[in-house]
Amino acid sequence: MLTTGVIGRSFRGQIDANLRCENKQFGTLWPLLEFGQYFEQVKRYLNEFPRSQIHISLYEDLERVPELLVSDLFAFLGVEAAFATDVTRRHHEPRVPKLTGAAYYLKKWRIWPYLRHLAPEALRPRLRSLVLRSRASLTMEPADRAFLTDYYRDDVRKLAALVGRDLSSWLDPGASASGNVDQLPKSL
Repeated sequence: MLTTGVIGRSFRGQIDANLRCENKQFGTLWPLLEFGQYFEQVKRYLNEFPRSQIHISLYEDLERVPELLVSDLFAFLGVEAAFATDVTRRHHEPRVPKLTGAAYYLKKWRIWPYLRHLAPEALRPRLRSLVLRSRASLTMEPADRAFLTDYYRDDVRKLAALVGRDLSSWLDPGASASGNVDQLPKSL
């Protein structure tokens, strides 16, 4: 939501606002944290559909071995094995405006799209680098990561058992998503 300029709070401020939210109507305050509780969401699908029709991929697999994940997904879907796709280019990367307050109001007042179209095509990459922070700058404070790890701990354990995957790295606030993977687990 910060990347789209919908909110003007910090990440921690948004978490705190979500925790204090008494109005359980869909909006910018709720259900922020609830979206990360995957166990019940996945369980609902598994209760409604045969396991042979469900494929679960993890972001960590996409980061570590995108070619393997895509070929596994294509095999699940019945796509011809010879079909190849380029997984080197990233799409829809999160970008946060350098001036979040200004971006918030430009988007709220619907001025942002007009400004974007006014910029000449040749200048857009340079202008983006001037007004948007890089992906590498999007980091989480260790205290926020520790809070979220504790908040989701029970859900992650139940999800790991449900999908038959080792998700212990999700419970380590200092864990990295990197590692060697030779084979992805079979689809559910």
